[in-house]
Amino acid sequence: MRSGIALLCLLVAACTLYSPGNGDAVVVKSPNDSREFRYIELPNKLKLLLISDPDAQRAAASLDVHVGYRQDPENFAGLSHFLEHMLFLGTRGYPEPDGWSHFVSQHGGSHNAYTSFEHTNYFFSIGQEFLDPALDRFVDFFVAPLFNQDYVQRELKAVEAEYRARIDDEARRMLDAMREVFNPAHPLSKLSGGNLQTLDKPGIRNQLLDFHRQWYGSERMSLAIVGPQSLDELQAMAVPRFKKVPSKNTVFQAIQVPLLQEQVLQEQVPQEQVLQGQSTAAAGLLAVQTKKPLRELQISFEMPDLREHSDSKALHYIGNVLGHEGPGSLHAALKGAGLIESLSVGTSLNFTGGSLYQIKISLGDKGLQSIDKIVAALFHTVEKLSQELEQAPEKALARFDEQRQLSELHFRYYTAPSSLSSASAASANLHYYEPRDVIYGDYRTAHFDAPLIQKLLQRMVPQNMLLVLASNELPSAFSPDRRSQWYNSNYRFGAAPAGWQAQWQLARQGAIPAGIAAVEMPAANRFIPQSFALYDSPTPGSKVPLRQQQVPGFEAWYMVDDEFEVPRADISIAFLSKAISGRPRHRVLAHLYALALGEQLQQSIYPAYLAGMSASFYPTLRGFTLKFGGYNDALPALVDEVISTLTNVSVDEQRFGELVAELERGWTRDMQALPYQRLGQVVSSILYPQQSDRPALIQALRTVRYDDLAQFNREFWPGSYQLIIAHGNINTELQTQIKTSLDALPRCQCSRDQISPPTVTHLPAGTRVESLAIAHPDHALLAYFQAPDNRIESVAGSMLTAAILEPRLFAQLRTRQQLGYIVNTGYMAVFDWPGINVVLQSPRHTALALNAAVEAYLASFLADGVDAAVFEHHRNALVARLREDDPNLHRRSARLWRALMLNQDFEYRSALATAMQAMSFDDWQVFARKLLNSQQRRALQLHSIQ
Repeated sequence: MRSGIALLCLLVAACTLYSPGNGDAVVVKSPNDSREFRYIELPNKLKLLLISDPDAQRAAASLDVHVGYRQDPENFAGLSHFLEHMLFLGTRGYPEPDGWSHFVSQHGGSHNAYTSFEHTNYFFSIGQEFLDPALDRFVDFFVAPLFNQDYVQRELKAVEAEYRARIDDEARRMLDAMREVFNPAHPLSKLSGGNLQTLDKPGIRNQLLDFHRQWYGSERMSLAIVGPQSLDELQAMAVPRFKKVPSKNTVFQAIQVPLLQEQVLQEQVPQEQVLQGQSTAAAGLLAVQTKKPLRELQISFEMPDLREHSDSKALHYIGNVLGHEGPGSLHAALKGAGLIESLSVGTSLNFTGGSLYQIKISLGDKGLQSIDKIVAALFHTVEKLSQELEQAPEKALARFDEQRQLSELHFRYYTAPSSLSSASAASANLHYYEPRDVIYGDYRTAHFDAPLIQKLLQRMVPQNMLLVLASNELPSAFSPDRRSQWYNSNYRFGAAPAGWQAQWQLARQGAIPAGIAAVEMPAANRFIPQSFALYDSPTPGSKVPLRQQQVPGFEAWYMVDDEFEVPRADISIAFLSKAISGRPRHRVLAHLYALALGEQLQQSIYPAYLAGMSASFYPTLRGFTLKFGGYNDALPALVDEVISTLTNVSVDEQRFGELVAELERGWTRDMQALPYQRLGQVVSSILYPQQSDRPALIQALRTVRYDDLAQFNREFWPGSYQLIIAHGNINTELQTQIKTSLDALPRCQCSRDQISPPTVTHLPAGTRVESLAIAHPDHALLAYFQAPDNRIESVAGSMLTAAILEPRLFAQLRTRQQLGYIVNTGYMAVFDWPGINVVLQSPRHTALALNAAVEAYLASFLADGVDAAVFEHHRNALVARLREDDPNLHRRSARLWRALMLNQDFEYRSALATAMQAMSFDDWQVFARKLLNSQQRRALQLHSIQ
């Protein structure tokens, strides 16, 4: 046994300060974090964080500009988003419009950007040896963008296509209605993304130039760079370049006007438009008619700007109680009454000057008619929390200490994300935390501020509340009478009924709504680990698990980690059975069984989630998969609780009916996804014969009866084969417990090879074309090209073809021809069979036209080819990625599990890298022709039609 921390009291002091000799500030990091940090503020006020990660296989950078659609000019809504698009299309130093995407792609990287209310974030990853030239290109975006007039009109079409593609997105439709009832003086009432109507105006290029000149100043920027290079090397790459970014000295004021206010309701809502009764100038109620089957309630409260109080985590403290799902919780009470399916709590938006705190609820069958009771139960819980703070401060402090303990525990065993995620998160955090807390700030829970918590609870009142009810089945009293400007959302807005207000007042005085169980404060968390000892591996240095147990119906692989040195483990268990066939009815029953199990375990294992643990159970093509993860000291209790329930799932007939209805609504929403997403669902059902598409599943669902679930339970388990892999900080006691728990379950007396793997549809030579009617104004195409076999050389060839084709197809069809916003090309494996797919969605061109454009480009691609040097760049980049070490314990666990399920060697990735390295330029050209040439290929085309 290796040494480890054994007492949680040590965790509070378990972080370290890292301060390089020539850095401007210390950066607090976890003892588990081997990276080195350096923070520098450049002379032009640009904030720079350098992260030297010796284990990073790829480098990354992210620059966050503290400007977003809040700053859009009044007559050019969406200008900040449009500028984000245009910035990539050429600079003075690198004028080629697709030069950046080609450079990043051929060196094994990726890039993207996003625009939010107050931020625009640009980020990329790339092969580590190409970081220096990448930064040279990257900095030019912020110093000398061209905003080429030739591409202004083309990219406007891309913005319009992006807007049109999301025209039926329910979240955007809800937000569009909310914008119209927000205080019009608040910038959040603006349209965010823009479209042709708001942007295609005379002088648009000058607007871009003016916006960049005004807002893209160095003092508004924070930059994070991650790479394996030393801090001095990273600094030498960054400082000379980014100190050239000009300062603009722009003033960024906090927003002073309220987002929600009584005056808005009184002024905007005539008496005749008030919902169900007399206006009370209190809570606003916005009812939005959705297109998809949805039952959602959002309860929002405007809160102050809490950045100066970030170390108290006051809203997190409140959310821990309101969003708890354990016994006696608000969630348990409302779900037990049949009013809700799920509930989540958190800050939905932070901005300079305030924030919006939201309780988001998926309503149950009775919920639509009981909004008043749901909100009353919320106010009742708020009051109980307030009373505890006042009357039992020792209990409140104990709860805070538990939350702080867990935060420090998670930080102590912090797992660094990928280089790209690290850079993007750090660049954003530099705007909100002091440099020392750029990593630690999200975890830092320094002191219990009961007065602040009380002040925040006092803001959770009807007068500071906006209710948003979104459903395709709105009660008649909430029938829409307006339509939003940009997303055509039908809605109604008014004051909440006076009767509701009276009920809420009683709830705030302690009354419990009729028919709802009493709410209790959460009990102490029994899943908090106490021991953090690290175990020795019996095979030091090995990266391959060993099969240690194999009997009929059971096979177990174990691997003790000695590399990442964290007291965590991952356990994956597959229950494979012939009882699940390709019949839709079997698929439906498997989904219902998984839902029922989740219901049964939800309250008891929710505390494990808070303690950094996880447990998931879901259907697969051959049975079920059960996964556990988290601190190994607490895993035995979690494993035992879940496995002992697997064959004892019970649900009453009423709840069974509700689960059936919930499942049908979900599958119906799937069928109303974006056209390209819907085609992706269909292609899976074609290529996996066992995977029925949604219409067949819904049809089968309607035939299932209550007794069928018990029959499924009786039939499935005796025929199941148990396949297990446990990886991480595990000892023989945990291995024995897993085996003992599973031995209590019925299983087959069979070998694994007696249970057939999923079959893959092998396409015949030629092109199979199918059309699918989709109710969406856009058109879509999905073209799938299947490799002729599944040899490792074909996997390598398919991956190379996708990597080489992706930036070129995007540049031609998206940037130059502007066929649509969505143009994707990628490697697509169907079980163990390789291939590639091309996906397009367009508001203006039919699927036939999209296909003609793809075919024309593929013909020219095959005829003209690419330079051998380009091939070498892409091949080397892919080989480097395949040879990257697993970055953390969980990623290694996932790779090992995938190999086991696919019957691949655990070192398959290394073998694939070798095969790819051995592929010559001529070999690849021959393969690409077989894959893509219309005379040789095995292809499937899916066309959306209206």
